[in-house]
Amino acid sequence: MVALQTRADLNDDRLEALRTLLLSILESKGHPEPEAIATFRAAGYTDIQIGEAVLLVTWKTLSNYTNHLFDTPIDDAFAPNAAPEPCTAESSACRVA
Repeated sequence: MVALQTRADLNDDRLEALRTLLLSILESKGHPEPEAIATFRAAGYTDIQIGEAVLLVTWKTLSNYTNHLFDTPIDDAFAPNAAPEPCTAESSACRVA
């Protein structure tokens, strides 16, 4: 989980190809780099799985937006893996002691 949050390299070529494709989809607003697609396919994934990756990004975006709108608390079971609190003027997450 930490490797995903910090964008550290994963130690598995297939998972790294998946992560690279997902980040490319996200960062390009749906126009992934051809190299990310080629790497994904070379790792053994199919075109159907490219569609599933798009579906995953869509579902996660909808979930995040809904949770942000309604300030949904994180379940206790998932709290240890929560992303760090974003830096804002009101938060203490980024203040230097």
